[in-house]
Amino acid sequence: MTTETPLIDAYVDWLHSLTALSAHRASRLLNSQVRIRNPEAEGVGSEAVKAMHAALFDDAASVTIRVLSRASDAERNTTYLRWDRLIASKTGARQALSGITEIMVGLDGKIASVTEYWDSVPDALPQRGFFQKLFGK
Repeated sequence: MTTETPLIDAYVDWLHSLTALSAHRASRLLNSQVRIRNPEAEGVGSEAVKAMHAALFDDAASVTIRVLSRASDAERNTTYLRWDRLIASKTGARQALSGITEIMVGLDGKIASVTEYWDSVPDALPQRGFFQKLFGK
């Protein structure tokens, strides 16, 4: 049985179209005190969600996130998203990551909690040096 979940659909659409400049667009879906957590960081509020997702683009040539499947409880208060993420850095290095995001919806009908569970913690991508950034290499 398929049920409509416009809030989760909008969140998935946001993930699929995520850019460094569009990270703030999730705020319309989020509770003002939303909690976000992954194996490397955690925060509270829509600014924390924005910052954590915008940070994916630090020194990245491209970031691709694809939600592969989802499952929800009967009341649709908790949804699990299975996803893959690929980051290609400006140096040509690649980082692939798979995981599950647990999304909890609050009483106000907005996302109250986003918790990411990663299959493994990836190695950090090599950062470009000052002169490489300065000259666009």
